[in-house]
Amino acid sequence: MNNREILFRAIAIHGNEWVFGNYIHSKRMSGRSCEYRIVDKDTGLESDIIPETLGQFTGKLDINGNKVFE
Repeated sequence: MNNREILFRAIAIHGNEWVFGNYIHSKRMSGRSCEYRIVDKDTGLESDIIPETLGQFTGKLDINGNKVFE
């Protein structure tokens, strides 16, 4: 059984920095506006993200030991 970590990353709209955590996609009550967010697993802090930058951890590390996202 594969127990890889479920983790997402994306660039935050505010600050243009990578954020990591759980991914949330929701529609507002009117159904017209969509929200894309990453929630930090440790702090619970939510960040609005640029959806086109979203990637999920593959469970693999590169040669430098960094997590690989796609």
